[in-house]
Amino acid sequence: MKKVLFLIVFSVLTISNLFADEEKNPKIRVADLPGLRPNFKMTFENGEPQDILVETTDGRTHMLMVGGFVHNPNKFPMGVLYGLDDDKSAYIVSNQKMEDIKRIEVGLRDERGGRHSLEWKNPSHTFNKAFWALNVVMVGAVIYDMETTLYTFRKCAEYKEMVSCREGDPLLRPFIKHGRPAIYAFQAAVTAGRIYMAYRLRKQGKHLRWIVPTIVAMGIHSAYGSKNLMVVWKLDL
Repeated sequence: MKKVLFLIVFSVLTISNLFADEEKNPKIRVADLPGLRPNFKMTFENGEPQDILVETTDGRTHMLMVGGFVHNPNKFPMGVLYGLDDDKSAYIVSNQKMEDIKRIEVGLRDERGGRHSLEWKNPSHTFNKAFWALNVVMVGAVIYDMETTLYTFRKCAEYKEMVSCREGDPLLRPFIKHGRPAIYAFQAAVTAGRIYMAYRLRKQGKHLRWIVPTIVAMGIHSAYGSKNLMVVWKLDL
């Protein structure tokens, strides 16, 4: 029952966080442009850029614009920033691939003269080592839980005259009698959903909101797997 409650709470909180603040926050849109040379275009919503900082995948940072003026375009080491005629909401960076950009930080001035900052993180870098490491460990915890569950039921069958076993998770319970393929299919769907929601949250920059649920899921499956082994250990005494 505890696993069911966790799954419901996890799903509700994560789905609600996926779309939180998306509508009220201004955005930066970045896209590659076709052509012989690498170029990408930045479009800013709800404001005019005053400062533009770009961090590349090699860890260097570059100021493209300072105080509304292009910063040393002839000396710019990663490319050149160009405005699009009178449109102050769109700029092109030439001689630079979008895939080499890690993040873009922009200071904007709105129509009322107010200032606010935006940050764009390259979604192609969402699947980094930390993301995969945590999710691989979580998948390992899920497999540990499933295999110890199956092992426990096999042991219970050997001692059926002394004890009867029952799956505590009502969502998983109908799949137990169908064996390993059914259990793995069910847990694969649930785990894939968790990883996808974690990906969406990380892509939006909500790091704690994807890390904490992933670690909690890892801990719950590990705890239940260990609990299964304790049941087997008591049966063998």
